[in-house]
Amino acid sequence: MNGKADLSGNLNFLNLADLIQLIGSNGVTGILRIIGHYSQHPGLIYFDNGNPINAENGILTGIDALNSLFGWSRGEFEFIRQPVSVQNNIKKSRMQVILD
Repeated sequence: MNGKADLSGNLNFLNLADLIQLIGSNGVTGILRIIGHYSQHPGLIYFDNGNPINAENGILTGIDALNSLFGWSRGEFEFIRQPVSVQNNIKKSRMQVILD
């Protein structure tokens, strides 16, 4: 990722559900990068107009990767607004993802 983070912080302060809500309510496009204490690789969530469209966590992708990131309660995050060109593998709305 290149560029300066538009939003960054600690997962102890804003958890993933709160972040998805915040990004969604602002309708922005970009990448949320999560650096956790649970993995040597960062988790990535791709947003298009505020909706998560794909995610990566190690070998996991799509909704499986996104769901796995909900278990991360310690770590840092950064969101960078930028165009994303990934396949839309998450067919649920952000609210469905949060409620699941």
